[in-house]
Amino acid sequence: PAGVAADPAQYGLFGGRLTGDFAWGSTSLAGRYGASVAGTNGRWLQGDASVVTGGRIGALGVRAYVSGFGLTYLDPFDYDAGGVDIQPGIAAPAGPVVFSFSPRAAFGRWTSGTLAGDLRILGGTVEAHRTFGTVTAILSGRLLEVENGVAGGTFARGGGDLVLDRGRWTALAEVEVQRSPLETEVGGGVQLSLNAAPGFEVVGYVGRRVRDPLFGTSGTLTASVGVSFRALHVSPPNPPPVVAVGEKTDAGRVLEFAIRAPEADSVAVTGDFTGWDPVSMEESGGGWWRAELVVEPGLHHFGFLVDGTWAIPPDAPGVVEDGWGRRNASIVVEP
Repeated sequence: PAGVAADPAQYGLFGGRLTGDFAWGSTSLAGRYGASVAGTNGRWLQGDASVVTGGRIGALGVRAYVSGFGLTYLDPFDYDAGGVDIQPGIAAPAGPVVFSFSPRAAFGRWTSGTLAGDLRILGGTVEAHRTFGTVTAILSGRLLEVENGVAGGTFARGGGDLVLDRGRWTALAEVEVQRSPLETEVGGGVQLSLNAAPGFEVVGYVGRRVRDPLFGTSGTLTASVGVSFRALHVSPPNPPPVVAVGEKTDAGRVLEFAIRAPEADSVAVTGDFTGWDPVSMEESGGGWWRAELVVEPGLHHFGFLVDGTWAIPPDAPGVVEDGWGRRNASIVVEP
């Protein structure tokens, strides 16, 4: 942390991450505990919560990243820091090269005993990506105006990366030069990642890190090995189709109807195969209503009555106008 110098140390990290993926993006909540095992003693806690969203506007890719972060040292000294980090981004292809620009604004506060100060970053990063088969080359430049309690001023960085992606394993080689108000540093390293099994990854890194612009931590020689595994993965089940064609019978085929109406008191399915008479559906949990009917082969139109009101789900098949101002779903039942 800012204003603290220590001898080299070996340490361990243990943590976890909880993520959720949605149609609009993803969320993440992470926490890590660190402790020295040799050299300078120390223990600390670190965590962050983030939201990422993005999409495409024509040929442009857009992205927004917002993170809240926190760091506290438990011993041998007092240091606490926290804040918010905002990093939008935009990417555009130009032939085989993809150019991207990521502004960055971070704001926070640090305290150490009776001392206190601001954490602030304003600036951005420009990158150019080019892929050659399984190899991706990245050139980047970064300019940040920084305040962190130990190295206030302009941080300028330039660098390049080569990434070799072979599916199960990935190799990264990086080099960077950074100029800050305190020094000009050259850093770089090599990282190897192995997906040993689904949800199980081993990562090794050796190199030199340059000074961190957020907390002001000085550059260090680093060698690390990390193992991560997915303890639990939960996905909601796929919703049933509005109508599914089942087994064949002497009178036709079994059709399975389903509609979600959690607030309804009664739901019915009706169609030309019932003479447009409603057939009650049964509630099956989770707000779903279901019914099975045997329907003769041919083209059929149908719909649902939810508390007496006509309803056609947005994912219903073959929606057509019936000529009387109402929309019906339709399905073809094969012999």
